[in-house]
Amino acid sequence: MSFLSDTNYYLYGTGGSAYYGPNGENLTLDNIWTTPLMTPIGFMEWCKPEAVMAKAFGLKRVAYEGGPSMDVRNTPDDAVQEDAWGDPRMQNVIVKMEDNAWSAADGELLVYYCATGHYAWSFAKSIFVQNTPKLLGIDQLNNQNKAPVTIGNVPPVTILGKNIDAYYSLPEGGWFMSGDAVVIKEAGYAVFMFRVDVAGTYNIGANISGTCAFILDGIEVGTETGSNTETPTYTMADLQPGLHTVMLRNTSGWLYINGVSMSDGQGEITGVYSNDSERNLSKDLSIYPNPANEICFLNFKSEVNELVNIIVVDIQGKIVSSIKSEIQLGSNNLRIDIKNIERGIYFIKVAGNKIHLQEKFIIK
Repeated sequence: MSFLSDTNYYLYGTGGSAYYGPNGENLTLDNIWTTPLMTPIGFMEWCKPEAVMAKAFGLKRVAYEGGPSMDVRNTPDDAVQEDAWGDPRMQNVIVKMEDNAWSAADGELLVYYCATGHYAWSFAKSIFVQNTPKLLGIDQLNNQNKAPVTIGNVPPVTILGKNIDAYYSLPEGGWFMSGDAVVIKEAGYAVFMFRVDVAGTYNIGANISGTCAFILDGIEVGTETGSNTETPTYTMADLQPGLHTVMLRNTSGWLYINGVSMSDGQGEITGVYSNDSERNLSKDLSIYPNPANEICFLNFKSEVNELVNIIVVDIQGKIVSSIKSEIQLGSNNLRIDIKNIERGIYFIKVAGNKIHLQEKFIIK
């Protein structure tokens, strides 16, 4: 028997490299800092698409390598680039690019490349000399708070279908624009992003013609059908400041998306908690499948044999199910019947004298 869960059950993050550098010609030690890809605005255009797609699947935006790149050109510009490597202004570049592009576009982990070596990429030419402008920039970043996200529409807002932030279609040609709507072929999807500046509860709905799955911050919460009509609104509870997304995935035929709306407050349907919410969830308790339907299984380890309560709680804190179960020393795998619980997001707790575990799961 196999079970499929959301993407973020298996993966932490996604992304490529995150380099930036001068992309002009006839460089000088003064104009090199204002070439398009040495400015946060230029770098942001590279950061934003991957950030949106990562969030749409509930993942963190990571880069396996990146930072300033002074690629060798075999032209007189190379001498200018080498001088810029050691220029004090390079420290400011490191900080501005991290704050106003990478972090502003919801970047999580950027692995800077490389520690020592050639001026084109290195942060120091020798491990014994660590007061270089690049490393001073890293020190400055380590001693300040992470910059806030600045991309995305702030609720309340309605985004027209034609203003999608990301999409996928298979085969090629499986999407097009029709007036203010975007039209997606079966198995394709469209992603819309928004930004939360104040933590709270928000709701999301769409105007569609067709049938699609609703996926909020990477968690599939339901399927809706419309004929140029408004869908029910889904709740995204306790959202933390930052980037969030709604993905509409076509499940049949052609899907017309006229627009997506986001506003403050509770929606008509229980939806999801933010993936960024701090819930003290246990990494020692796993639930599968998640989302689940009718049954789910709990995997965890215990240091004792004891009688515990298995409790299912909704997002308002109401207990919707409670059973007792004997657990054993070592590994446990419990089958939980949930077929009589309505769809939505819940917390499941394993509570005993010596064990207390909690995890979030979806019933669909």
